[in-house]
Amino acid sequence: ENYTTEESSAASDVYKRQVPNTSDNYASLPAVTDGWTNGSIDVTVTPSDTDGSANSGIDVTYYCNDVEGAGTCTYTPTTPSGNTTPIVTTFNESAGSVIVYNLRYYSTDLAGNAQSGVVEQVKIDLEEPHTSTVFDGSTWVGGAGTTVTLDSTDFSGSGVAYTYYCVDGNNTCTNWTQAVPSAGSVDVSVTNTGALQYVRYYSEDKMGNVESTIHSVSVRIDATDPTTTLSDPTPTASDWINDSVYTVTVTPADAGSGVANTYYCFADALLADCNPSASVPVAGPNPFTFDLSTVAYGQTRSFKVIWYSVDNVDNSQASDSVIITSFIFSPGRRPTF
Repeated sequence: ENYTTEESSAASDVYKRQVPNTSDNYASLPAVTDGWTNGSIDVTVTPSDTDGSANSGIDVTYYCNDVEGAGTCTYTPTTPSGNTTPIVTTFNESAGSVIVYNLRYYSTDLAGNAQSGVVEQVKIDLEEPHTSTVFDGSTWVGGAGTTVTLDSTDFSGSGVAYTYYCVDGNNTCTNWTQAVPSAGSVDVSVTNTGALQYVRYYSEDKMGNVESTIHSVSVRIDATDPTTTLSDPTPTASDWINDSVYTVTVTPADAGSGVANTYYCFADALLADCNPSASVPVAGPNPFTFDLSTVAYGQTRSFKVIWYSVDNVDNSQASDSVIITSFIFSPGRRPTF
């Protein structure tokens, strides 16, 4: 197939108009993952004009680097003109820091074509991530267990890869579970294997920087009902009440979250039971007293007292009851039981 002089000249012009294709090797380096690395690294810029004509070739390569956000650097040309030697630049950063460099370069060829400027970001992450929780370890939770949410961040670095956690009763566990955060969070289920549990945790970022502090939060689970006792002065053959008004002492107790309220009522034992839930509760964990109804001289009365307590996470004691009998007798006369 034959070409005319005009066609050959047009093809030559196309070659002459091809810009250089100078490139760098940062993304292909073994130490780079998703554009990040975690230490000192050498990046090579290789001048190239392989798309141009044989009579063209690289004239000058311009390059410089700056820190992201700190202003744009001023290009430095390679010398002498026509130099195609690869340009090696070393990037580094101190421990505990994150830095992003902008490696900028472009080349011109002997035909006067200029490559568009290339910006390669060299991102170095030597900063450890941080993990926290808003769970309040000073308060009690009820039921069979609860969920503790661990929130992690790698600030401006490569991102959190894993959060590690374990749960025990003495804050010493090391049998870590590895979890991948979802939207920056990991949910840890804590079951009621003991009234006091601990969640221990830390994170690792995508560059292998590990959080140096192992954090922990306490989880206080109260699944036990409170208990309540009453003084029981019901008389026997050798023990009776001889008082027109008798005072009953109520002692609530709860080893977990503490007693919130105690409900009680009393009524004549011969009548229908009263409803303690309809009474005004006595708040708090401290013992308290109340008086039974007045008993007249020569009168015997039996009162049925019903009560229960509820703790601060709504565990409720089953209602309990006792019958208390009072007898008021005249001097020189004793009751017979």
